[in-house]
Amino acid sequence: MSSLPPERRWNPPPFDADNVLTAIQVMGGVQPPGERVLVMGGGVIGCETAVYLAQQGKQVDLCARMDADDLDMDTIDHNNRFMLLKIIQETPAITVHRGTIPVRLDNGGVEVEQKGEKKKMLMDSLVFAGPLFPKNQLGKSLENTANVFSIGDCTEPSTIMEAVWAAFKTVRELKG
Repeated sequence: MSSLPPERRWNPPPFDADNVLTAIQVMGGVQPPGERVLVMGGGVIGCETAVYLAQQGKQVDLCARMDADDLDMDTIDHNNRFMLLKIIQETPAITVHRGTIPVRLDNGGVEVEQKGEKKKMLMDSLVFAGPLFPKNQLGKSLENTANVFSIGDCTEPSTIMEAVWAAFKTVRELKG
């Protein structure tokens, strides 16, 4: 449940529009139409998606909810985080907007609230790169089966490093 008050929550449109995609779709090869792409989400997924789109020749506006000096990436490997931030900073095709919250889609753009002020950001496509939610139907259907363990994104979306450590810990705790 979001901790934002109802008037500041983003209620995305249904994902049937050709120009409204998720970062998962984009990173899976679906090309957002047009030249100007608005990426909502300044975490690792949003940052990586913005870099990918810029490398594809798109002009990218990367919007982060937090109004901090750095983007809100939760990355374990500080070297990777540093390099990703450096790439974003040095890529002219990426413009970062901090403290920016989407309010509604508006014909050819998105109305956002940025630091208390509403404004319209033009875009051809919108890519959602917000937090992911676990999908664990298989794990739940097998929860009474011996030697079946759920780790990684099916329990809580996180990083590959955290999934590897969870697997390591689970294997160490097995009694053999």
